[in-house]
Amino acid sequence: MAQTVTFNGADTSKFQNGKMNWEAYKNAGGTFGILRIGYSGVKDPYFDSDFTKICNAGLLKGVYIYSYADTIEEAEKDAKDCIKWLGGKKLDMPIFFDIEDDKQKYSKLATAKTKQAKKDLNSAMYNAFAKIIRNNGYGAGMYTGESFYNTYFNLDILDHDMLWIAKYSTKSPKLNDNRKIDIWQYTSGEVNNSYYKGKLDRNYWYVDVTEQKAPEPKPQIVTGSGL
Repeated sequence: MAQTVTFNGADTSKFQNGKMNWEAYKNAGGTFGILRIGYSGVKDPYFDSDFTKICNAGLLKGVYIYSYADTIEEAEKDAKDCIKWLGGKKLDMPIFFDIEDDKQKYSKLATAKTKQAKKDLNSAMYNAFAKIIRNNGYGAGMYTGESFYNTYFNLDILDHDMLWIAKYSTKSPKLNDNRKIDIWQYTSGEVNNSYYKGKLDRNYWYVDVTEQKAPEPKPQIVTGSGL
């Protein structure tokens, strides 16, 4: 019989200035971390050092790229940049396509035809990104907000990969297509403890387990940035 296990995790970027103590986070009950590898065309300056820290802490790890893509070609370039910046590093979780920018929305005055075209494009951009990621041996996933997902995609053509949804609330996200949410980013609030002081995104990862065990973090000691 299926059983769901909930993991606690955090995601970070240059806005945490490399100050996240992943070892202390693990000791406080954290299980996974998702690092921003960059945004369209620009690698995050803290990615390599944070990746070393999260590996040494023995946490499950994934990455995301914040996308400004407005064409399929730009989304494909985001995917290729992720592969290049990873340089063969191993992940336990997918490479997530963060799609939520104003460029990827339609205006309030948009016609029905324009709205549909934007929805079609956003879905096609994700699908193109994910195909390149998968072809390079990594898992693909998408990050966005509850409202963005329900408004700005053609859900009929959107590939179903790992789904990470943001909704800062005590109530979990609800999706128009009733799709399963794998990770819920439930807050970006302030913390003041041993692992970080300041605003920090925190998440629940829901893992279905049957006969197989849920994934377990395994320490991976690394040095330097040439991983």
